Amino acid sequence: DLKAFEYFYKKYQPRLFAYGVGILGDEEASKDLVQETFIAFWENKERLVTYYSVSSYLFKIFQSKCLSYLRKRTLLSDFQFIGIETERN
Repeated sequence: DLKAFEYFYKKYQPRLFAYGVGILGDEEASKDLVQETFIAFWENKERLVTYYSVSSYLFKIFQSKCLSYLRKRTLLSDFQFIGIETERN
């Protein structure tokens, strides 16, 4: 339900964003990944098992997205280090 989604977004968006900035050191990336987290949360809301807290579920999604982002960023950095041109999105 949309009202529940708005409630969770308002409650957890600032915490996820701050956590992401701390991990990534990049406000824009954190903002983007928070948005992706809430999209994934909404698209998979049926998978939310009642014994999981919403907070734990959101942070698990967000941590996964941050790790993927860091892996990709490291990989791009490695390619640039060895002189391979990469195209950034």
